[in-house]
Amino acid sequence: MTYKVDRTSAVNLQLRSLADKARARRIHHAYTDALREMLNELQTRPLEWGDPEYHMKHPSGIVYHGTAWPILVRYAVYQNEKIVMIFEIRPRYDSPLADA
Repeated sequence: MTYKVDRTSAVNLQLRSLADKARARRIHHAYTDALREMLNELQTRPLEWGDPEYHMKHPSGIVYHGTAWPILVRYAVYQNEKIVMIFEIRPRYDSPLADA
């Protein structure tokens, strides 16, 4: 079953900032490929793709993190509602997008 994926407004800013860095560091294709992979995984298998961090107060809510090089994504899955909410996208520590 497909999950509806949404994101916070802060994620929009994070995406723009990372896209600018990816262009400047010449890894824009890897970045956009990672975004496509991430979206596909979040829509189709968010519980299996990521690693759980903790249960939320919401009865069906669990926070996860997942990676698709060069990014790390933190998101919440609401199983009963079939919703995924992305609330952070940042560079992986080992990627050219990470600030030294």
